[in-house]
Amino acid sequence: MTLGRPLRRPDLPTAGARWCEAALPERSVYRFLAHERGRLFPPELFADLFQPRGRRSVPPQILAVVMVLQRLEGLSDREAADRFAFDARWRYAAGVADAVAGEETASFAATVLVDFRARLHASADPDRIFRVTCGLARQAGLVGVVYGDSAYGTGAHLAWLNEHGLVPMVKAQIPIAPGGRFAKDQFRIDLQAATVTCPARVRVMIRPVHHGRGGGRARFGMVCSVCPLRTSCTTSARGRVVTMHPHEAQLAAARARQRDPAWQADYRATRPKVERKLAHLLRRRHGGRRAPVRGLVRVTQDFKLLAGAVTWPASPPSGSTPPPAAGGCSRPDRRSSSEPHLRDDTRPANTLKPSKNSAHLEDSSVSGCRGDQPP
Repeated sequence: MTLGRPLRRPDLPTAGARWCEAALPERSVYRFLAHERGRLFPPELFADLFQPRGRRSVPPQILAVVMVLQRLEGLSDREAADRFAFDARWRYAAGVADAVAGEETASFAATVLVDFRARLHASADPDRIFRVTCGLARQAGLVGVVYGDSAYGTGAHLAWLNEHGLVPMVKAQIPIAPGGRFAKDQFRIDLQAATVTCPARVRVMIRPVHHGRGGGRARFGMVCSVCPLRTSCTTSARGRVVTMHPHEAQLAAARARQRDPAWQADYRATRPKVERKLAHLLRRRHGGRRAPVRGLVRVTQDFKLLAGAVTWPASPPSGSTPPPAAGGCSRPDRRSSSEPHLRDDTRPANTLKPSKNSAHLEDSSVSGCRGDQPP
């Protein structure tokens, strides 16, 4: 099967496109895809999925648009194919608002989506749609800051964020010690000199551990037996041992950052928005916590597609000036009373009645976002 190309139509507004332009709000995901699909999904983005010769496929640009809307509305492949065939908004978003029966872009079987998804999964770049989303979000100033609770403040995750140039607005766990004794942060750790100084001003060397993962240990040994602060530090007969994490530098920097009052104010103001957006992504219409596919790789790709689709309406159209970044999140715009609303008495005859799962798409926006987690 060879790569299908979108039909070359004159750039003239058709009846279906004119109706959608007048009826849909500015922040509608349908309007966004209609205007930006050529920039998001050019034919060359999917050229490696097809052979140079053979029967032409349904244009992958159309299939990519359908997959995005399918994921947002939580539809099966059969339901998505039906929605594309009969819903004017979907056809407007795909650029075929007025295709008629018999044309190659008028409709397709549900198995076409299955085949396209399998081709993506088997390719060398299965996350290409999410990659396009990240590029667009960076242009819009929506990527660069990652918010999360202490579950995302591990050393490995902080190192991954630092490697990708992302600002970690995540909490790192504060060290504690049993019985209220001296915690690790009460020791002066000098990673450059590979030394640790205890509250009693005793300095020992950090010895590397031999399991190949990095890190080390500082053992105070018999020095603790004569220390006047022993009861406040350790009960071990072998003395206090301070363990260095392989990513100790990232953890120490994160703990230092989160002591800043400005950091704390920004974190308290923004993190709830992120949590609400995550809860929104896990609502039943998006599948909840039940993945619609099987396999870790497919589940990861599916959720990345959803995250990217929710982010797109917050991105500026091509040629416009990107808005300033606001802590990695965007505030939703309120619809003004002058914006048109979809009404049953103005709906074309070939349009399905919007389901309760699609009403939110007519004015979708992002209230928070979180960076991708390391593999």
